[in-house]
Amino acid sequence: MTDFETAVKTLEIDNRNGGHNIKVPDIKKIKDLKERDRLVIRSYGPMLRFAQACKKRIRDGELTDDQKKDVIIALAHMVYGWMPTMLRMNEEQEKDSEYSICSHPDYFWKKIDDGTFFDNKEGSEWYKFFAALQKTVNNSVVGASKLLHFIEPELYAIYDLRVYKSIVKPEEKISYGKVNKIENYLAYNKKLLDLTVDEKNKDKLERMRNELKYKGFIPSDSEIAASEIKEVSFMRCMELCLYLETDEEEENVQGSVP
Repeated sequence: MTDFETAVKTLEIDNRNGGHNIKVPDIKKIKDLKERDRLVIRSYGPMLRFAQACKKRIRDGELTDDQKKDVIIALAHMVYGWMPTMLRMNEEQEKDSEYSICSHPDYFWKKIDDGTFFDNKEGSEWYKFFAALQKTVNNSVVGASKLLHFIEPELYAIYDLRVYKSIVKPEEKISYGKVNKIENYLAYNKKLLDLTVDEKNKDKLERMRNELKYKGFIPSDSEIAASEIKEVSFMRCMELCLYLETDEEEENVQGSVP
């Protein structure tokens, strides 16, 4: 078990009895953030609307198999607009896998919203599905998590260097290899999912979402009304609070970010 997997188990919402507390930052308004963070946050709504519009056309049977593959590639490039490295779609690397998203786009679109097959163990169908997706997008767990989130924001949380640092709180430089582990993402995503379904967190999460909305950190309901999503997911709210706990993600990291 990695240090991150151990630390992620302590995550709680508005918990005053120990553990790692996920809470809205003390920053008053979005204008008080650094410019880079303002740009990242303000681009979330339009990207979410676009991803949901693409998904709806696929669910409604309007696209061919080739077009379904094109949507995956286009969305992957879109989410990499948030990242410092140009995306390389490694289709050849995983084309022979039965879990390949490029060779079997229908499998990808069927499985991405299937919450019944979540299993964090190496060798499980979910693990293999995520590993194939990771290989396709620069071998990046971060990139895979962002692609999954924009398609199914209720099921998948974004994971990146800043989330990792806010949970582990490393005192020394960390290698990107420590961050880019499937086990870390699966443990983190499962923990956040567990927090969302825990009845005792319902009111806390609603307060968190309302406060983030008031501060301008997440889109208002009217801003995403054009999509199939009625309001920003709790998964995004918790991830954003963790993200804003730390400063620029390039600091204190060894190795390049894929």
